[in-house]
Order: sequence, then C-alpha cells, then structure tokens
Amino acid sequence: MTETIVNAALKRVRDRGGNSVLNRGSATRQILDELIELTSSPGKAEWKRKMAAAALRVEHSRRDHAEAQRAQNLHNPVRLIAKHRPQPASFAEAWPNLLDDG
Repeated sequence: MTETIVNAALKRVRDRGGNSVLNRGSATRQILDELIELTSSPGKAEWKRKMAAAALRVEHSRRDHAEAQRAQNLHNPVRLIAKHRPQPASFAEAWPNLLDDG
C-alpha cells in the first residue's frame, strides 16, 4: 500500500512539473497536499462504485476458483475425501469460523 501511495504522489508531482518547479517550501507543500488528498475518504458515490467493483471481482474470483477446483477434482479424486468447508454465498455474508471445527 505504501508503494501505491508513493507512486501516486510521484506521478502527481511529475504531472505538476517535477523537480524543475520544486524548491524546499513548494516540495513540502506539494507532499502534504498529496498526502491529504490520497488519505481523504472518497465521496459516497465513488465509494459505492468501488465497493460494487470489488464485490464483482470477489464473485468472479470465487467462480474461477470453484471451476478450477472442479477440474482438479476430476483429475485427482483423492482430494474429494477432505472435509468440505462451506463458503458464504455472497460478498455480504460473513465467512464461517473455521476455528470452531476443532
């Protein structure tokens, strides 16, 4: 996450003219401006859009993993002996507590 923040800040500084327009005071001000903007929370509409996109990625990933597991089970049926652990049906549900299986 730190690398992502640093890269985003560097890109924005480069977009503003990079080192050629920087001096000590302006560099400090730009860094603080970028950190404030990068750490501020997105608006409600943007947050909803990002959460919906994340939920879609999770659902697609689950389907892909299930498909891959079915393919592996066809070629290696011994794996079917392992206890099946339930997974939530949707992104909104909580994951099961696997520590209680004892």
